[in-house]
Order: sequence, then C-alpha cells, then structure tokens
Amino acid sequence: MKPRSRASHAYGPKTLNYFKQKINLALDGITLRIENNHHNEPQFLEDLKSIDKRTSRGGELEKHLILMRLDEKDKEDLEAAQTRLDEGIFGFCQKPDCNKVVLFDRLDAIPQAKYCLDCQVEAGKAIIPRKISTKR
Repeated sequence: MKPRSRASHAYGPKTLNYFKQKINLALDGITLRIENNHHNEPQFLEDLKSIDKRTSRGGELEKHLILMRLDEKDKEDLEAAQTRLDEGIFGFCQKPDCNKVVLFDRLDAIPQAKYCLDCQVEAGKAIIPRKISTKR
C-alpha cells in the first residue's frame, strides 16, 4: 500500500487546487514581466553604463535592476512551491525538524511560503508589522 503524503493531511483537494491555480497565475504574471524585462535588457544595460548613479535616473535604473532580480527569485520560489504541490508536501513547513502546517492565511498571502511563521521568524527573515505610534 502506498503511504499517504503529508499534504493530504494539511489541506484537502479543493484547497490544494485553489493554491495550484494561485501559483500558476502568479507564475504566468511574473514570467511575462521577466520576458518583458529581458526584451528591454540590452537598452537597460546600455543606459545603466552611461548614467551617473548619483542622479535620479541612475537610481531608477538601479531600482529596476533590483526588482528584476527579485522577480527571478520569486519565480524560483513559485516553481519550488509548484514542485511541493506535485510531490504532495505543499502546506507543511520545510524546515527539517518541523512538520507544522503552514497556515492557510500565510499561504494565501504568500503561496510560495515554505516555512511556518514560527520557523520564518526564527530564521530572522520574517517581515513582522510593528504597531506605529501616532503619539508625538
């Protein structure tokens, strides 16, 4: 008898299908953005060489380059999430010593999330909103 995958215990088929569609839509969008960036890359690199980085145009080009790199990383993370779905381990924390379920709300906001919030915070890579005081 084939062992059941862990993900079958985390979320049901409808929820997994929801995340699969969400990941596919995100991948389609980011892939299109990356393709557009690569199409414009030769001109972008030429502009970057000829512009003083201290000017606002130089800053804009550097920001664009950073966003391009972030898109590539996001695409890799979304593809890894797709693989976890295919392997039946989507929805579980990928930290070796943790088997917690990644909460639905977390995955809904960040479908490529591979760690539960506790492990993400422990790794020091979580963005945790702070309450902003309005008192002066």
